[in-house]
Amino acid sequence: MRFKLKILFFSLCIATTSKLYASKARLFALGQDGGNRSYYINDTRSVFVNSAYLNFIKDYIVTEVGEPIPGKDYESNAEGGVFKEVGYFLYGIYLGSDMEGYYFDEKLAQGFLTADNRVDLFFAGDAGIEWGIRTNFAFGKDDQSVARRKFLAVGLGLGVVVKDAELYTNFNLKDSAEGSATGTDKWNGDIGIQVGGAYVISDLKIFAEYSKLGYTSSVGSTTNEYSDIMYTVGLGKIYEMKKGMRMFSDIMYRHQRTKLKGSYDSAANVLPINVAFEADVNSWLSIRGSIKQYIFGSVLNIADKLKSIGESTEVAAGVTLKFGAVRVEGIIDKAFRLSLNYWF
Repeated sequence: MRFKLKILFFSLCIATTSKLYASKARLFALGQDGGNRSYYINDTRSVFVNSAYLNFIKDYIVTEVGEPIPGKDYESNAEGGVFKEVGYFLYGIYLGSDMEGYYFDEKLAQGFLTADNRVDLFFAGDAGIEWGIRTNFAFGKDDQSVARRKFLAVGLGLGVVVKDAELYTNFNLKDSAEGSATGTDKWNGDIGIQVGGAYVISDLKIFAEYSKLGYTSSVGSTTNEYSDIMYTVGLGKIYEMKKGMRMFSDIMYRHQRTKLKGSYDSAANVLPINVAFEADVNSWLSIRGSIKQYIFGSVLNIADKLKSIGESTEVAAGVTLKFGAVRVEGIIDKAFRLSLNYWF
């Protein structure tokens, strides 16, 4: 069992209104997908998966600093943005997002530049249905290196919310890099795709998602061909136990197949169940916690040999301190995160 009390994953919120409010600290404490997003808890992180959620978090500023950048143990990732309603439309810009999809570790290991300084732009509106568009890009070069390295990354996201239903799709349109040991070394990412949807029936949210990523790289005489395909389906529900007390529960099935040509081909199947609670103890304090475990989890290797996944139990806990319009959130872990949120 791994006990993951996350401390100094810290969030400070100043809010005048918050129809959707969930920092990474809160999502971590509720046992949600690494704190980046939740499949069924509607929150401010949802705009990176379904850009239509911008309609629900207008007039909002966030800045965060947290976990180390991959491959740079002493440099924390910094990110933040602003979302604003102007007339009939909503706009947003977000800097430095660390959402997954561009193979930071693999590029570092092979000597390529990573997709740093990412910029996400948002545009959304309501035409009877909530809709949203997101695009992201990052580019850079290093002419001071012998290999004269450079990179370019471009993505696009589309989403809609129609009453109790939602659909979204996200694309990695371009992910290229040149220069590792020599200027002829190349990295080319496949056109990545993430497609998903959800529907609410009697407060029960049913969700499903498919994603496919991959890349081909050549470093000297070595060629790498990698693919990653994942399916997720599940259920999630929020129970209002009584005023100021909520329970969260979710269960999902996830299949993931990863393949590196000539090296490995593995398939993982997991069925995690998560139960969390959140309680407003009084006007200035809220507490929350969660426990998650695989009902079953296994990995099948290239020789068709199965291995169970052990030590899958995780526990997380967190608190929110409220001082008028200010919220301070924290959880315990070796990671550090500071977040400032403001609705204006």
